[in-house]
Amino acid sequence: MSIPSRTWFPQSLQERAAWYANFAAKAVTLGTSVGLVAGDLTQINTDLATMEFLANSAIQVDAYADAIRQYRKIITEGDIGDPNPVFPGDLTFTPPGAVTGLFERLDKYVKRIRASPAYTDEIGAEFGILPSRSDDLVPDELKPTIKAMALPGSVLEVTFVRGKTDGILIETKIDNAGSWTSAGNYFKSPASLNIPDGTGLPHSVQIRGRYIIGNEAVGLNSDTVNVVTTP
Repeated sequence: MSIPSRTWFPQSLQERAAWYANFAAKAVTLGTSVGLVAGDLTQINTDLATMEFLANSAIQVDAYADAIRQYRKIITEGDIGDPNPVFPGDLTFTPPGAVTGLFERLDKYVKRIRASPAYTDEIGAEFGILPSRSDDLVPDELKPTIKAMALPGSVLEVTFVRGKTDGILIETKIDNAGSWTSAGNYFKSPASLNIPDGTGLPHSVQIRGRYIIGNEAVGLNSDTVNVVTTP
């Protein structure tokens, strides 16, 4: 499994799609001067379409998940006699002609470009492959610290320091549930969690977080924080 160096390759899907768009454009204008051939350009454009599809579908899935959470909230917490909500329509995706090994191919393209006699730092900057920051994160060792406080309306506010990661995945256990449930990915602090409340009574909530890079959780879970909701 290959993941390009974070010293030049962005981590979020949306940033990667934008990066690929620039890389593909530069491959057209500068590619032949640094050893890329017609077949490379065709594959790079296919990989660009794949990255854009992945980025756009992730946004749609997140929005769909939010819509389902809102549906669930209205169904469970709405008053008797309120209008019934409409369940979100199914998503339909049509992926492009993706080929496995996108990142491995990218690494090979970058190595070929850098090995070209015509390569310069200026060309590297044009392609977006000139290292611009240190690769000093050790994902497996990352562990966030979180704090939580209860707000009126069964809302919990979770604060965290993102650092050089993209955000955190928050998981919860409500009223000593047997397993952890994802509360979603959060890219800015504080995160606001709406805890389902169909009883009007306080709920005991355990909360933990884990850093995310791109859209993948990495490293260790934070220490568990316990908080009681305020209806």
